Amino acid sequence: AGSMADCDVTIIGGGVVGMAILRELTCRYDGLKVICLEAKEDICMGASSGNSGILCTGYDAPEGSLERHCLSLSMSEMHEVVDQMCCPAVRSGAMVIAWKDEERELLPKLLQDNLDIGDTGARILSAEELYERESRIRRGAKGALLVPGETVLDSWFYVLSLANSALQHGAEIVQNARISKVCRIKDQDSKVVGWELLTDRNQTFRTKFVINAAGNFADKVETLRYPQGSQVPFTIRPRRGQYAVFAGHDGEDVSFLPPLQPIPSSETKGVYIFQSVYGNIVCGPTAEDVDERDEPTTCSTTIANLVKYARQLVPSLQDMDVAGSYAGLRPATEFRDYQIKGSEDENWITVAGIRSTGVSASLGIGQYVVSLLKRMRQAPPALKRDRSLQPKNIKALPSPRELISNKLFTHDDCGEMRVIMDGQVRMVSHPLARFGMQRLIKLMKR
Repeated sequence: AGSMADCDVTIIGGGVVGMAILRELTCRYDGLKVICLEAKEDICMGASSGNSGILCTGYDAPEGSLERHCLSLSMSEMHEVVDQMCCPAVRSGAMVIAWKDEERELLPKLLQDNLDIGDTGARILSAEELYERESRIRRGAKGALLVPGETVLDSWFYVLSLANSALQHGAEIVQNARISKVCRIKDQDSKVVGWELLTDRNQTFRTKFVINAAGNFADKVETLRYPQGSQVPFTIRPRRGQYAVFAGHDGEDVSFLPPLQPIPSSETKGVYIFQSVYGNIVCGPTAEDVDERDEPTTCSTTIANLVKYARQLVPSLQDMDVAGSYAGLRPATEFRDYQIKGSEDENWITVAGIRSTGVSASLGIGQYVVSLLKRMRQAPPALKRDRSLQPKNIKALPSPRELISNKLFTHDDCGEMRVIMDGQVRMVSHPLARFGMQRLIKLMKR
């Protein structure tokens, strides 16, 4: 027999998508009890800990796709939210470079895609205009598309800031809570009215609604719901992206290198060269389908090839040291589009297949998921009371510079770094944030 659940909504997965949904539910609506369960020791330690940290406009997302819809929802408020959360970001724009005549012929179509998605400042650059804007690129380009809407940000800090906003509005985040079993709670008419979630540490959480945002493990969570497995409509096929990271220029007076992108294909956006918000120069990602879902490794040959490619494209990198490398795993499925589906009879929403645009589309995914929840028969009454986000009441997290100057960080010989934010110890889980903070520490010692 069914009994009252402990909370209204439980989100499984504390990555960028889980945190964006958590923020949307808690900041925009009053009186909802929402919990996020994260399997690892901290949030942002799965797929979200190995991305590029580039906010893309999504011009290459297929027309009519859910991905494109979520990206356009996201982009309408992303800059405002990033500014309010004081998240380190550089609105650098990007350049999509054509190296062959046949690639140059694709630029008008890419321009139209950009204009369609709302990046109204996009325009085609001749080879002369390209080199005038960015003289560090090797000669031989045929032209480029200027994409002014693209932004580089610290995606680790962004995820923590989403969590910070949600926590200040009453959300709860439970770490080390890997789900091992899920059981339906039914009423006397055998209708599902909630779920009981058990973790591998024998914790039990009772909830009216479940949102599965488990990234590279989303299909495994679905399998708990359908033990026979036949009803799980997708399979996660992780796609590994490897990156080479250069040390960056010694001075801070060198102009920012915007993301340099190849012409995207239907399969991949290709390998970028870009500068992180902290000044490291990065080359990646590759795109390789792998079996591993966790703890991605890099391959020395691949990293050497990325270093070589970067130095060919931007010859001034010849003299720059390589600081290291990293890899991320994107939760791809057999489908090109996002797999976001609500099951009204089950009080369950699945959010999966968020491949390479998770950070960029995160706010839009949050809005879309809440719109699905609102339409459900048993939707919590609090969802009818939209208080609209009040981020002015939110105390922003201390910036990385403040953390360093106030000595609120520790790092050990294994390369692990932790910071103290609002009394909480957080893992600096993203390699670009670690490389960046190490670089800041050196620069601030001068």
